[in-house]
Amino acid sequence: MAFRQAAADVELGYVVWESSTPIGRNVEGQGIGTDDTISEPAISSDNVHMVFVAQRKASEANNTDLFARRFDGVNWGVARPMRALNSEFNESSPCFSGDGRYLYFASDRPGGGGGYDIWIATWDGAEYAWPLPLTNRVNSRFDDKAPSIAPGDRKL
Repeated sequence: MAFRQAAADVELGYVVWESSTPIGRNVEGQGIGTDDTISEPAISSDNVHMVFVAQRKASEANNTDLFARRFDGVNWGVARPMRALNSEFNESSPCFSGDGRYLYFASDRPGGGGGYDIWIATWDGAEYAWPLPLTNRVNSRFDDKAPSIAPGDRKL
């Protein structure tokens, strides 16, 4: 069945776009550079936390890591690496639970079922920490990536 909505029934809205600018590096040199590849942003339901994937060109590791930014109500803060979650392997595909208590992500680090696996980290009041792989009911010996939470936080 297809649905069709007449243009007369649609309320027009406006989108205000700002010119894009590079994020740049922060004072400690841990920010994101203009040559780095940034992808897969996820924003928490309370619009306070953003987690994204970055592949840093200046890094010798040549892997992808997770970075976080916090919104203060006016501006997004400096991008900071998620040290408790990042490893010498690849981390990608961040996804928040609806209540923001959990952060799911994919990683090819050891400890999972094989290839990429879905991992979960818990908010400890200051950061997301203590990542654990999901069980073999979710993870397989193949690549398991791009987790997404269904409404109600009851299905992945």
